Amino acid sequence: MNDLSMNFYPFSHFSTIHEEFSKMEDQKKELCGPFTLAYLLRGIGFKKMEKNEIYQDYAASIARVNITLEEAKRWREITSSIKKGLMSREEAEEKFEEVLYDFELPVTKDPKEAGCSTEGLKFACESITDWRIAVIPIPSRGDKIYFTRDRFIKLIELLKELRSANIEVIANYNTGKLLDVEDRSYNLVNIILRDSSFFPLSKWVAGHFVNLAGFWEFEGNKDTHAIIRDTHKRFGFQGYHLQPLENFRKALIRDDGREGGLLILVPDENQMKVEEGILDLGLPLRILDNGSPFRSAHEAGKRS
Repeated sequence: MNDLSMNFYPFSHFSTIHEEFSKMEDQKKELCGPFTLAYLLRGIGFKKMEKNEIYQDYAASIARVNITLEEAKRWREITSSIKKGLMSREEAEEKFEEVLYDFELPVTKDPKEAGCSTEGLKFACESITDWRIAVIPIPSRGDKIYFTRDRFIKLIELLKELRSANIEVIANYNTGKLLDVEDRSYNLVNIILRDSSFFPLSKWVAGHFVNLAGFWEFEGNKDTHAIIRDTHKRFGFQGYHLQPLENFRKALIRDDGREGGLLILVPDENQMKVEEGILDLGLPLRILDNGSPFRSAHEAGKRS
């Protein structure tokens, strides 16, 4: 085997975000977006909004995450049991942590609408930070695919350059296009020695929000990999996994009837610089439609 050198390109708050990420358990059901946003903002330095601690449930309440009728019913039953003294909060958390939300969330009849909208995630980030952190959405597709191979490589190179602008990145993608990080074959030795065709694709297929934490570049006979900081600690290496750029690109394009893409978090003073760089690549800047609507609890109540 030829010598293989590697370069690491983390985004600027990698270490402090990791500290916050390592303290958290897994996401609650439907809260992948707010979970990701919470540890990013905490790692950047936004740990409270007025007197409210920033954590996944609080971010979900601002982002107006949609839950299904079934999840809402379970939540009401559990909270009612706690209020009546039929079980303690600790017992409820141990048994039902996945749906024991701390705030009442909008309810949808259509399970396909469940989850967080990209508009809601943008609103939550900018509200929590008092608009000191802007969110720039980049859809991967619309009436045509924007993330072509050539343009996507240029976008990745731009993101590496924009690390100096203190950006952080949230990705919305289709997990079914990625390498299966739960398969026995997925280990660091194989990642280094094998190409992507060696690995099976993920058996779990869903729309998902994660943090793009940086890039791992293999020089020689290997491709650059995206470093994914996931919302499930069982994935990869305690929540981190490496995905070849082509798999990452296809995952962002989704091909499941929804729009994927990237959300760039950037200090407001650097927003124009980042937007100009993206527009120069011929990419649009607009909210991506991932299938989950952004609406108030009152609106959702009327519909349900």
